[in-house]
Amino acid sequence: MRVNRNSPIGEDMTLRLGLVDDAGSRWYHDTAITVVPRPVPAQTRAFPNYPNPFNPETWIPYELHEASDVSLWIYDLGGKAVRKLDLGYQEAGWYTSRSQAAYWDGHNDLGEQVGSGLYVYHLRAGKYSAMRKLVVAR
Repeated sequence: MRVNRNSPIGEDMTLRLGLVDDAGSRWYHDTAITVVPRPVPAQTRAFPNYPNPFNPETWIPYELHEASDVSLWIYDLGGKAVRKLDLGYQEAGWYTSRSQAAYWDGHNDLGEQVGSGLYVYHLRAGKYSAMRKLVVAR
């Protein structure tokens, strides 16, 4: 069940669950739920990638205090952009689990594996900007 922004915050609602068995018999159960607002991180932050060093892939967790367009740039130590990941518009929240964090497969924009070494990632989210080091160990 998804609750939209027009759902009554703090009020009880009834959720009806239905089950159907192989014979087609139906059972229903009503459950009371309360819609509570989802908390928002206190600030936008980028965290160290994991694993680090990595081979062949890594995840870069972050938190957004407010909804924004998010992009991630990977640079070599010479300052050359190696890869851009456009993560798109994202709602405020936590993007810290492996399934939600930014993912980099260790390839450049041409699809080639980058070499071992030190790289820098630059996370941009609205007015927020942060840079951190990461290590590719092949």
